[in-house]
Amino acid sequence: MSAGEYIATGQDASGAVISQRTGVPLHAELLAAATILGYVGDAFCADPGCVPLSNAATGPGGGQPEWVAAADVRLHWQFTSRSGVVADSASWDTQLPASLLLAYDAQQGWTVDQRGSQQLAGFDLAAGLAQTVCNVDVSELSTAAQQQGDTLLSAVHDSRVEGCEFALQTAQGTNAGHFIWRFGVLLAVDGPAHALLPALPVAPASELAAVGA
Repeated sequence: MSAGEYIATGQDASGAVISQRTGVPLHAELLAAATILGYVGDAFCADPGCVPLSNAATGPGGGQPEWVAAADVRLHWQFTSRSGVVADSASWDTQLPASLLLAYDAQQGWTVDQRGSQQLAGFDLAAGLAQTVCNVDVSELSTAAQQQGDTLLSAVHDSRVEGCEFALQTAQGTNAGHFIWRFGVLLAVDGPAHALLPALPVAPASELAAVGA
């Protein structure tokens, strides 16, 4: 990402996004974390001390035990410069539970079988998670839309990891504001958006171009 763009650097006590405008180019990386592991099928054993798993399927990798788990996945942005990590955004729910194939051996412990998980899910996990970047609960925008009465909130451009553009439109078809969600920050695009949420930063030209706005 280029200098002059906004990045999310956390949340305040009320849950609002804290952001800053970068003075130098940064590398933005989208990271995923499993927050809750459930089981698929019989009981899931998360403790390597209970291996060997009597109910586990025998995996293709030399007879190692494997187990299928369902994980609730959250995403967040991490921003780094040449000198190291600059900031991390708050995380958000992807609303995409992922089925993971976990393998165990005595040297590595539990690991995710990437190839097996991809076959199990039917899609590449990294690509699948990237598609959920714009499936966010932009609560500040949603609340503002509700306060406006009969308005429709829709995503008009979805550029995945590059960000997305949302539009508010009244029942009469009048523009009530365009907004960009990029790198964990909600930005105002036009006059109606800024009038509705004046505290939002105004999207720079580079961020408009990145999402096709």
